[in-house]
Parts: sequence; structure tokens; C-alpha cells
Amino acid sequence: MASFMNKIAEKYICMSSSVNVYRNLKDFKFKNSLSLEDEKSIYNTVCSSFYKLPYSDRFNFERLDSKDKVIENFKKGAIYPDDTVYTENSYIGIRDDFLCFFKINAKEHIEIIGTIPGVNFFRSSHFAYEIESDLEEELKFSFNTKLGYLFEDISLVGNGLKLRAVLHLPAINSFNLIDFVKKKMKLKNIKFYNLKKFDICSDFYFMEYTAKNEEEFSLIRQMDKFVFEIVDLEIENRRKLFETKLDYYKEKYERYKMILNSKKDIDINVVTTFISLCFLLQSLSLAIDCEFKFLYDCFMNARSSCFLDEKEKKLYEISNSLMEVV
Repeated sequence: MASFMNKIAEKYICMSSSVNVYRNLKDFKFKNSLSLEDEKSIYNTVCSSFYKLPYSDRFNFERLDSKDKVIENFKKGAIYPDDTVYTENSYIGIRDDFLCFFKINAKEHIEIIGTIPGVNFFRSSHFAYEIESDLEEELKFSFNTKLGYLFEDISLVGNGLKLRAVLHLPAINSFNLIDFVKKKMKLKNIKFYNLKKFDICSDFYFMEYTAKNEEEFSLIRQMDKFVFEIVDLEIENRRKLFETKLDYYKEKYERYKMILNSKKDIDINVVTTFISLCFLLQSLSLAIDCEFKFLYDCFMNARSSCFLDEKEKKLYEISNSLMEVV
């Protein structure tokens, strides 16, 4: 197993570990009850404190006031399909290495996201909680001694924490073990589903964990443990796949490559199935030679179609983004 582990970087299985920390300001109403003037006041109040931080110059702020801006930042991992509608006073700060995002007037007054490839929830949490801790010295957050931090979204009340992962699980799927994983996650009250409802290849899964009564770092330790269990199961079954089904996946890769080259009958599922095959074979150092970041950017580009009303208009552009791989 050790030699096989060396072949597979965990980032090819857990494609991103995200820690989302939410906070509201004490002297303002919840997001959906704010006036435009309130939103402006929140933005000015937060920024006046944020720009005092020694690392603030690493962040570039922009408005989230159009669908194009939302899609652009979704591709960077800063926005999720179920996020609330943004207003003209919604802003996002993007760190220069894209490992941390800072949103104002989005789902709640403040949202801080740390995100890294692989199983890295503790490192991701460092990015988010460093900012939260520094801001707490300047700002008064909405807090109740019995309930904890207060939010419009009641699932956040308490610790104001969401942990998210995007997983690539072709071997678990191939050996029909996905129901076992789903049942295990359901027992732990973890949201776990594949992305086929967005027409994405069913090898890709999304995982989200919230537990409002848990201490923050206890929750992060649990998420680390749960995701590592899935990663270990996927690695074990990729070894079996390598031994028994490799020719099938190589042939499938070539078949989808021909489809994309023909530029006919291409849809989001075809594109993301090809990306899944690229991830799988690349993780075994076979068939293709592409950087993880390039493949991940292609995946997020295709996945961003969930925001589009007319996906067909983007399909040619999305398939073109894969021509370098092909």
C-alpha cells in the first residue's frame, strides 16, 4: 500500500478543503432585513478595521454585483451554488494566492473562507480564523452567552462554521461502495451528494458539515478524520482498479478524447467525465501529463454552468478549455 500511496496525491481525491467562518455585527439587523444604507455602513465599518491588519494589502476587493462576477469567483472556490443572492453592496476580498476569501454583505455580514487542495482543514482554518480573531479585537460580533454567535441561518447559530470538501471518487463508484459511504455520512449528519444534479459527472461529490453545538476545532478534527477515511477507501479501491480495470479506463479516456476532438454532441457531463478520467489517470501517473491546477480549473469552469440559464452558449468555450489536455 505504501508504494501505491506514493503514486496518488490526496489532492486528486479531496480536491479542496474549505473552512467557512461566518459572523454578524452586533449593532445591525440580519442580512435580509438590511437597507442599502445599512449595507454600506457594514462595508465601511468592516473595511475600516480590516485595512488596519498587516496582511490586508494581500487582498483585492471587488463588488459581487453581476452574474459574471459571481461565476468568476465561483471558479476560484469562493462561492457555492446555494449561496444567497448578492446585492450591489456585496463585496469579496481575494487573497493574492487564492487560498483565502473575505466576503462582506453576502450570506451573513461577514464570511471568511480558507481553502486548500487535499485534506487540509486545519491549515484552511488558520487562514480563516486568523482574520476572524484579528477583527474581533476591533469589531463587536453578534453573540449570546447561551446560544453562541447569532445568525439569520439558524444552522450556523453557535459556532458559525461550515466545513466543505469536493471529492473525486471514481474507484468507490466503480466498485459500488458509494451507498456504504452515504450511509456512514448520514449517520454523522454530514451532507454528502454527487454533483449530477448539475449535469456534472457522477464521480464528483460534495460534502458539507455543520454542528452548531460543537467546539470549532473539535468539528475540524472530525471533518479531517471523516474525509481521510473516504480518501483511504478510495486509495484502496484505486489499487484494485489499477490491477483489474485499468485497460477499461484507458479505452474510455481515448473514446472521450475523440468525442471532444470532434466537437460534436458535447455537453457538461461529457466534459466533466473526461476531466474525471484525466484526474484518475494522472493520479496514477498514466496517460496524460497535466498539472493538477489546470485540471481543477477546467473542472470549476465546467461546474460554473450551474449558474447559467443557457448552458449551450458556454459549451464550446468549456470544451475548448480542455483542448490543451486533449
